[in-house]
Amino acid sequence: MSKDYNFYFDETYHDKAITLSERKLNILADNILDDYIGFFWGAREDKIPETLELFLKVEIEFKKAFSMSAEKELKSRCFSNNQFKYGVKSFSNVLLNFYTKLFDVCIDRKLIFQIEIISKMEILVRRLFPDREWFRRNCFIYDVFVYSFSKMLINYNHQELIDVLCRLDGATNEECIDVLNKTVLNIIEAGENVDRKGAEVHLYKQFLPIFNCPGLKINAVGIQKWIYFANFDGLCNLLKELSINPRRINLYIDKEDNTVTTAQSYPFKITIGVESKDNIGVRISDWLVGFIGKMIWGLVHDPQVIEEKIVDIEAIKTPDFSRRRLINSKWFDLNEKQFDCYKKAAKCFITQQPHKWTILHCTYADHYIQFTTLLRYINQFTFDQYIQIGPETHRDKYTEFCLIEMQAYYKTIEKI
Repeated sequence: MSKDYNFYFDETYHDKAITLSERKLNILADNILDDYIGFFWGAREDKIPETLELFLKVEIEFKKAFSMSAEKELKSRCFSNNQFKYGVKSFSNVLLNFYTKLFDVCIDRKLIFQIEIISKMEILVRRLFPDREWFRRNCFIYDVFVYSFSKMLINYNHQELIDVLCRLDGATNEECIDVLNKTVLNIIEAGENVDRKGAEVHLYKQFLPIFNCPGLKINAVGIQKWIYFANFDGLCNLLKELSINPRRINLYIDKEDNTVTTAQSYPFKITIGVESKDNIGVRISDWLVGFIGKMIWGLVHDPQVIEEKIVDIEAIKTPDFSRRRLINSKWFDLNEKQFDCYKKAAKCFITQQPHKWTILHCTYADHYIQFTTLLRYINQFTFDQYIQIGPETHRDKYTEFCLIEMQAYYKTIEKI
């Protein structure tokens, strides 16, 4: 029995830099996701040939079902974001059958998964406010600030504030602090007496003493290049948790020079950049990371949950905040096959992956929580139990579950 393992890696929503163009951040574009998502799957080397053969059969079957030629590569980019608009509910029959069979193989083969879900906005915020020690000296909790400020920028996409913080010529410290105070005070005023904004307003009130504390330095700079180490730190942490020596890992990566170069600095047995068209293992990573990424995209871009973008901070009013932002109940209007697909996804990504380092995320983790809570929420039911509850009630209960998870998570970062 071989002691070596093969792992295969791909990623989605990988912006190589965070850039500002026409007062808009590329990572907040409508067709983009704030989260970068990386995905590894692996197994013992002696299990790999049979596993790849099973996946190859699925690929051959569904290339025909998707009316693709044998030469064309089946990738998750073949599936539009709109096919995930309401999650699995929006899947065509062919796409539903594809992911159901894909999950069946993953479950049967008991594969090891390791996933990164990393907020690009958080990376930007940490670079804008790099002095963790200043926060500690002044009795502010750095990670609470990073979480809350990332959340504000993602939710409201305030153009003037983003322009000042990220423009190429760099704003002065005074300019930044002036716009920060003006933005936060207006958001607090608009949300002060809105029940659903209570916790959020509480968070934002904590910004004011920070912004007005002497010595705060803001590193207002333009283009922010991507970091690559997080993928492999996450994998190495999981391997340590599983008592697997990294020197026993054969790692195959969808060819991207920076990613491959970074991986080669880690002590894996071999690291090879490959073209996905030539490697079914990497294509599997693409299909699975595509599912995660597009599901999260659907959750955060549901028109019913998107906050009004702040174009003019002076014009924001309480009515903009008063409407409850809940995802469309169509997410939960499931037939038995759609329900079964969710159950299998939950088994793939959660039940069979019970390890601490299965998913690496940074401090801002709302989208990670929304995705995993959706799978856990549906997974608690049998189909007969599920259909006894209406879609609107399921939506409300899921929202409540998310809030509980987010509140519990927030308490953990308050203690860091």
